[in-house]
Amino acid sequence: MTDLSSGSASSELDLGNTNAQDINIGNMNETEATTIEGGSGININAGVANLDVTGGAISLNGSGASSFVTDNGSLTLGAGGGTGGGVVVQTQAPTTTAFQVQGTDVNLFTVDSTDNEISLGAGAGNSIGYNKIGQHIDGGTGVNTITATKLTTTAGGTIASVSGYFNDSVYQSTPNNQFGFAIYADNGGQPGAYIASSATGNLGSVGVWQTLPITATLTASTTYWLVYWQNGDQVDSSNGINYDLGLSGAQTVYNTYTWQSGADNGWPDTFPTVGLGTVTGMKMSLYATFASSAPALTVNQYGTLAQTGAALFQDPTDSTQAMQVEDSLGDVLLSADTADMDVSVGGALIVSGNITVDGHIVTGGSTPQIAAGAAACTSPTVNLSGDDTSGTITVTAGTGCSGGGALATVTFSSAFTAVPHITLTPGSAAAAALDAYINDSTVSTTGFSVGVGSAPANSVMYQWNYIAVQ
Repeated sequence: MTDLSSGSASSELDLGNTNAQDINIGNMNETEATTIEGGSGININAGVANLDVTGGAISLNGSGASSFVTDNGSLTLGAGGGTGGGVVVQTQAPTTTAFQVQGTDVNLFTVDSTDNEISLGAGAGNSIGYNKIGQHIDGGTGVNTITATKLTTTAGGTIASVSGYFNDSVYQSTPNNQFGFAIYADNGGQPGAYIASSATGNLGSVGVWQTLPITATLTASTTYWLVYWQNGDQVDSSNGINYDLGLSGAQTVYNTYTWQSGADNGWPDTFPTVGLGTVTGMKMSLYATFASSAPALTVNQYGTLAQTGAALFQDPTDSTQAMQVEDSLGDVLLSADTADMDVSVGGALIVSGNITVDGHIVTGGSTPQIAAGAAACTSPTVNLSGDDTSGTITVTAGTGCSGGGALATVTFSSAFTAVPHITLTPGSAAAAALDAYINDSTVSTTGFSVGVGSAPANSVMYQWNYIAVQ
């Protein structure tokens, strides 16, 4: 192990002023690490330059917090003191993209320090294509050259713009400094049918991303071609777009086509393939940006969860409480039971549309009370099975029956919020022969009465089924 140490309070290594310099520490063939030790720590002040580590990483150890600080914010590794640690990402000012984890064309995770929200999934401003500044500057040059770079989507969506990076040393003067962007479908590994194009822009600025609006809907997991077309009239390296070479899976094709002579906004309806040139491993600095869209899932500082698109809640094991919605007191409003495959609603369920039931309608609840009326005669027997919504009324008449009137009164176990509608149907031949009815004047939120127009027979059992719907 190579040891560079200092026993003094402060030691400095001056690397000069403006010229780039390298420090080679240790032997490339050694397997042990090189340690730089300082009693008061080591400060690296790069000014406007960068500290680049190739083929490895930087490890910072100490009792205090270890941190990287930039002009726009800071990343702190380790909390300092004790054995605990942590990662702190802090920006100088609130921003909607304080921290992001991105895939090739989607935001997977975003921390918004302006609205204090965490978002999961795709959101506004996601791009697809090659959004890096290529090392070469003369892509797509020549007379009316039309150049296309292949890409494959991960997620679908609506494209709002296409951007390209231009750092060529020579751009032609007006009118041969015009350019445009387009999107073409794939046809067997080559650009095929026209999909959409931008308006015409003007080249001239050096070292900038040029963006033009374009609208197109792309499908997930599908190959497309981003196209750059310029109207230069010289066989040279002017009007070039940046690009990189040697990229795995990359492919760029090029051709010439008379400027603005096509049928689709001046573009050809199919990409010209006669005389097509191909460069494997090449990508132009060209990318498309999706239109703004809400992230798949957002959680704010108050715990409010907002979800966009399809939602799947899957418990690794079946549970009677797979998902619950509770009020501030812990009372359950909604509960999903994956063990018994039930969904329970603790409050009122309001449905604005139609309800289609492919199974059975099963009512439940406590059993209402029933009392015999005067028309049930002397010493009758009354019984009720069911609940407030539906049930069966059984009346066995007593003796000494002499006339009609109230046969039985039902009192709901729980009052309705409005007067319900009662349907009564006979459940026996004797009940069908008796002139029974619901006395509307007795129907209320708390119950109803069954009346008969004539006297029942002594000691005969009568049965009716009822349904109560508010």
